[in-house]
Amino acid sequence: MTEFYNKHYIRIDVDNNITHGFSDAFEQPQPGDILTNAQGGRHFRLFPGGEENPQIRDENGIPLYRWDESQSTEDEPWRGIAERTPEEIEAGRIAIEQSPTSQIARLNAEIRAGLVDIVVQLYDAQCDKMTAPELDQFMAALATVGQSKWRQKVEERDRLLARMEG
Repeated sequence: MTEFYNKHYIRIDVDNNITHGFSDAFEQPQPGDILTNAQGGRHFRLFPGGEENPQIRDENGIPLYRWDESQSTEDEPWRGIAERTPEEIEAGRIAIEQSPTSQIARLNAEIRAGLVDIVVQLYDAQCDKMTAPELDQFMAALATVGQSKWRQKVEERDRLLARMEG
């Protein structure tokens, strides 16, 4: 009886960061995927005998490994897999934080937080104990503060969106 093996593959981005690893037991390779083990088990491993289905990215989605084809051999293609340095990982985190999509998400979160802040202020002010004129004055003051505080964030977000669409 012949022995059956699964093949293990990695997928890299344009900077040779490993973004995905899998076994052909669960997923079929796409053009550009790199075979790292032709005699693997059912579950993916970065290295022979290594951890099954290891973490490829950190908690922020930053790839933890890179591909160095110069280290790969025909018999041991997995030797091309290398851990990224802390400096490389930090650079990846900074690049993500500076992307327009991340900036828009941050601005949206700040706008939502501002809305929550106003609701909390209103609650803390115990509006049920205010007279109608006091409540109107308080609401007008909150609206003025809120509008000036949020207007800049909304305008900044809208500029980023326009740049992305244009």
